[in-house]
Formats: sequence, C-alpha cells, structure tokens
Amino acid sequence: MSESSKSGIYVRIAVYKSEPLDYQKFRHVALWFEFDNGADSVAIHIVGPNQDYQLQVREHYNPAGSRLFEKEVQVGWAKAGSTKSQLVDIVSKTPIDNTSRGFNCQVWVGDALNLLAQEGYIDQEDYLGAVDRMIDATMDAKDEPALT
Repeated sequence: MSESSKSGIYVRIAVYKSEPLDYQKFRHVALWFEFDNGADSVAIHIVGPNQDYQLQVREHYNPAGSRLFEKEVQVGWAKAGSTKSQLVDIVSKTPIDNTSRGFNCQVWVGDALNLLAQEGYIDQEDYLGAVDRMIDATMDAKDEPALT
C-alpha cells in the first residue's frame, strides 16, 4: 500500500509456540493490530478445543509479551481511513467452523485476512503473502513423529 494511502493501523500475525508439544499443526496464530497514534494493540483470535472455538478480542494486548510468542508475520498497512472498530467488526464476522476437525486458528486467520482483503481493508497481495509467511512460520516447529 502506498505511503499516502496507509491508515496508521499496521496488521500483523502473531505466531506462538504450542505447549507441551510444539508441532506444526499445533502452533497458535492470532491477528494483531498496532496503531501508530500510540493506541494500545489489539489481538483477535479463536480459542478453545477443536470444534468448540470461540472468538476472543484482546484489547490493550501486545502478543510479543507472551512467553510463548515465537515471531510476527508482517501483513501490511490497513487502508487509509480504517478504524479499529471497523477492523474488529469485519474480523469478528469471520466464520468459525466448529463442525470440521480440520479447522483451526491458522485456517481462521487466513479466512479473516481474506475477508479484510475482499472488503478492501488490506491489499490482496498483502493477504496472499502473509498467509504464505504464516504457513512458513508454523512449519518452523517440529514435525510430528511418524507412527511406527
């Protein structure tokens, strides 16, 4: 996004180690909004056991302060004129599929970024690149051991 069209809201993905086993499929991710006007960060993610996920919005929260924080994935600037409430509202509308065992926070974050791109809040290329980098970040964890 060009410098003149940036909003002052920077979008990131927070990637966390999983406990007790830090396997690729268990890495947790969350959307992370930071504001250049000094406002507190906001993290939005789904929490809970598989097939019973709930949306959680964490106001005044910096994911990098978590002991499980592993890395951040850059998404990009939200479009000019975007507000925190608009972004939280759009992301909160991202469906949570509690019927599928394959659904998890990684899928949800990808879907949320896609929705932000479709609604014009972030650039399509920022969305696509961020999803690729998020997958790479989750792949930094160990492979699950093969069953013998």
